[in-house]
Order: sequence, then structure tokens, then C-alpha cells
Amino acid sequence: MKENAIYIPDLNSCVKDFYIKDNTLFYVNFDNSVSSSPSKFIDFKTNFIFDTASNICYISKNELIPDLNIYEYQFNFLMGLSSILIAFSFLMGLIIVGATR
Repeated sequence: MKENAIYIPDLNSCVKDFYIKDNTLFYVNFDNSVSSSPSKFIDFKTNFIFDTASNICYISKNELIPDLNIYEYQFNFLMGLSSILIAFSFLMGLIIVGATR
């Protein structure tokens, strides 16, 4: 089964969830065990997938584009749609010009 994961670079591992209490970082593993570590780092990366069958953590290809606040597949769809609309407008212009001659 594939689950969403959080990658903590300083621990070099993926976790299911984490929280900070009393200056200690507690993180929940995928077997629901809780481990702790001193909270001197807060760096973490989202958009990872953990495969519980093979115990492999990898980055999801569905990247969020932060400037536009949309996902990559949404951006690709909008670019494709706009190119179809531009091509249709160009084709209509050629038909109108050709019909008037």
C-alpha cells in the first residue's frame, strides 16, 4: 500500500507524521511506533510516497508549482488547453480570410 510521507533530511528517513513537544521532535513511523529526537532541526520535505510493501520512500512526481499554487499536471492541462484555443483561433482566422477573397 502506498501512503503519503514526510521526508526528514537530517534523519534520512520518511515518517508518517511528526510533532514537537517540550523541545523534542516526536515522529510517527509507518508501523505506528513513535520515536523521539532532539528538536534542533525542523527541516522537512513533503510530497513523498512510502510503499509499505517494499519499504521504499520516493518523491511523488506530482510537484506543486509554488508561484502558481497549482500542481504540475494542472499546469500541463492548462497549457494544452490554451494551445488548442490558440490553434483554433488561428484556423478560424485563416477560414475567414480565405472566405473573403
